[in-house]
Amino acid sequence: MAKEKKVVFSEEIDSIINGIAVGMAFLISAFITYFFNVFHNIILDRIVAVALAMLGILFTSFEIDKIDKNKIYGVGDLVLGLVFIIPSLGVILYFNNIFSNVIMSAVFIFGAYGSFRGLLEIAYSILKPKKVENKKSDIIKVITFLTEFIALIVVVMQLMTEIIKIRNQ
Repeated sequence: MAKEKKVVFSEEIDSIINGIAVGMAFLISAFITYFFNVFHNIILDRIVAVALAMLGILFTSFEIDKIDKNKIYGVGDLVLGLVFIIPSLGVILYFNNIFSNVIMSAVFIFGAYGSFRGLLEIAYSILKPKKVENKKSDIIKVITFLTEFIALIVVVMQLMTEIIKIRNQ
């Protein structure tokens, strides 16, 4: 019998694989929580699902950022900024009192700064001249970014819809 070779990853690759696995676990947990009413309370289910989805997108995007040295910079800043913006908007729209609005406005501004910084870094990374033309790699990077961005927008829209429904009841 031939002896099986054990596949050994470098520490960096192992870290990336673990990070993406954690992000995907959060995303799957968000999906299950959202669609299967895990906590038997619609408000709690939605809040937990959105929090899990945001963490999943955050962890996954940070690890995807590490994969390629000629990467698109700024995805992490954009996602982290949105992680601050989404809950602050939720609190401002749902509770709507002066004290929480003042605190959450500061959190919102911090998140907006991160998001715009990320968008500018992404624009610069995409538009800057490259030494080696690798269009297939660039297309994959843009598609990955757009997929993550659209997923995050869908989560934000679902959260805002739930907040508006709850507020109108």
